[in-house]
Amino acid sequence: MRPAGLPPVAAGPLRYGKTAICLVEVDRRTAGERARQLTARVSLTGGIDEAYLDGDNARMVTTDALADIVQERFGQLPGAAPETMALEAVAALADRYPYLPDVAVSLEVRPLEALGGAGHAHAATTSELAAVTARRRGGTVRCRARLRGVSLLRTSGNRFDGFVVDAYTTTRPAADRAIGGDLEAWWEASPGDRQVDWVALRAGVRRALLAAFATDDSASVQHLALLMARRALAEVPALGVVDVTLATDRLSPRPPPVQPPVRGPVRGPVRGPVQGEAGAGGPAAQLLGLATAPRGTVRARLRRQAPDPAADPAADPAADPAAPADGPPGARSPR
Repeated sequence: MRPAGLPPVAAGPLRYGKTAICLVEVDRRTAGERARQLTARVSLTGGIDEAYLDGDNARMVTTDALADIVQERFGQLPGAAPETMALEAVAALADRYPYLPDVAVSLEVRPLEALGGAGHAHAATTSELAAVTARRRGGTVRCRARLRGVSLLRTSGNRFDGFVVDAYTTTRPAADRAIGGDLEAWWEASPGDRQVDWVALRAGVRRALLAAFATDDSASVQHLALLMARRALAEVPALGVVDVTLATDRLSPRPPPVQPPVRGPVRGPVRGPVQGEAGAGGPAAQLLGLATAPRGTVRARLRRQAPDPAADPAADPAADPAAPADGPPGARSPR
């Protein structure tokens, strides 16, 4: 029963769910053991507002039940793509509790790589993280895939000059510099999510992003992030939208250590630090050091544009009931 004497209120999104549903999947169907860590999260929005407002739990689904349903569904999909697992878990929850209007399942998958060697046949370590979020809101199902934990380094091919210079500027222009940092990206497929080859899609996006980072010359980290997103859209036809974030560190050559003065008698020649043969690119060997300043973060998002209906009336998205809805809200401003 609602408390008396309180002013009228409007309830915002009322959400609940289950976090940290942790599993380890071990696949022994083929020669050699394969394993991966699964960490899932279920989020339900709406559908049980009366439990908040009136204390009426008649439609309340316990969080333990949410976890059990997800684990049962995952157990039926050994070795499946993370996107498939999340979409199937959403379908299982939405079908079982049709009064829930907004069901989302997020899944992080981290492959466990065998260490190998004598005595370590069943030991493993983790690699980069694959994450997905599948969501059914009303009659619309969407799946967003993520890639995290990819550390990158490029020693040439990125310049940075022509920027604003004022009393607060400490960065020096660079015609060619080394950059390193971490990549995080997310993407959504074009319409027909349940028909997508998610394994091929993820591999294609990853391959395109890393190829662009390695080979596309750029005028800044911002420019490089957009080139990476553009390469992914160009090379992966099933891709609808891609968002690339680069958290980068400045890398600058460290000067050689200062030689201490020679004291006392010295036998043999005294030599300074070995620098190698200096050519057009400077010393043959350099030691690069991370800047102590906070990391810079840039973000670029591109969406595949539909054909111009004026040029091709048959391409009008309004005529296609399966055309994608507008994507998520705009990206945060790069920092």
